[in-house]
Amino acid sequence: MRDYLKNILGWSTTRKIVVIESDDWGSTRVESNDVMQKLSQKGFKVSNCHMSSMDAIENKHDLDNLFDLIQSFNSRPKLTFLFNPANPNYEKIKENKFEKYEYIPFDEYLKQTDNGFVVETYLNAINENLVDIEYHGREHLYVEKWLRYLKAGHPNTIWGFENNFSGFSRKYDYGDIVTFRSKFDLENPQDISSQEKSLLDGKLLIESIFGKSPKYFLAPDGPFSVSLVRELEKINIPYVGLPKNHFDPELQKKSLFWIGKKINKTQRVITRNVMFEPYRSNADWVDHSLNQIKTAFNMFKPAVISTHRVNYISTHSDKNASHSLAELKRLLQAIIKRWPDVEFMSSSQLGDLISKKSIG
Repeated sequence: MRDYLKNILGWSTTRKIVVIESDDWGSTRVESNDVMQKLSQKGFKVSNCHMSSMDAIENKHDLDNLFDLIQSFNSRPKLTFLFNPANPNYEKIKENKFEKYEYIPFDEYLKQTDNGFVVETYLNAINENLVDIEYHGREHLYVEKWLRYLKAGHPNTIWGFENNFSGFSRKYDYGDIVTFRSKFDLENPQDISSQEKSLLDGKLLIESIFGKSPKYFLAPDGPFSVSLVRELEKINIPYVGLPKNHFDPELQKKSLFWIGKKINKTQRVITRNVMFEPYRSNADWVDHSLNQIKTAFNMFKPAVISTHRVNYISTHSDKNASHSLAELKRLLQAIIKRWPDVEFMSSSQLGDLISKKSIG
């Protein structure tokens, strides 16, 4: 019933369209096993939060494995990576005594970690039409809130900073934990202006790193002040990902969105209706996702799949990455077999199609 309800409203089509959206690319999260060990030794129960305990910045090996899998299909599925092109520059922030935030662009960070070939891997995949880079916020971090807690000397936040870590989860269950991962989960209305500025900064970073301009934005973790949509319009981003039942942290109220909903003259909403997250459990995620895709198609909706980077990263768990890749292969094989006329699109390609065949 829930899958049925989330497909009632919005743009419809008889075409069998599948979009695969994957979040968090570019973000450091838990950047090394050394940091992971320190978190565990400190007492943080990192195993309670797989999103943190198995996630890390991508490396060439992980990308090659994922892109090789996509390339093996004649139907040529296409991935949409929701990207964070910057991370905190801990050294400079420390020099500034937490008074000023500074970031390090994704490509510069990679050069410092001898992982520079990742950008070349991305560029090749973009040229081969395997992946489309879209926008997930400048960084996966509520910068202003984080600085306030650092300046206040909040113990766990300071400890994390000293270990180049900011991605705390309440599931860590150790002492007083504050989370900062939801970049636009507005705590202080005065933060809106700096959030607006960060939207342009991040877009320009994506352009400089990948040589293309993003057309689609989806906020980290979901919270997002709808007033910021105007800023996205100013920087020419026509498509915005929002939950169907969206809570606006600025207005403190919920609003209903649906796929294709027009939010002003130039922008439309894209909503997700399928989940594929093998990292979460040992459940049959292929069967779960296929049922959601079937419901979407039966109700003449495109299938927009959510799958996070953590599924495909081997830094902290080779087993996790291998399992998720095998499950993704099984899912794609099943989609193609069950719906031979399937069309794989990127998020922005779907947005373009909806705009051309608009329901208003």
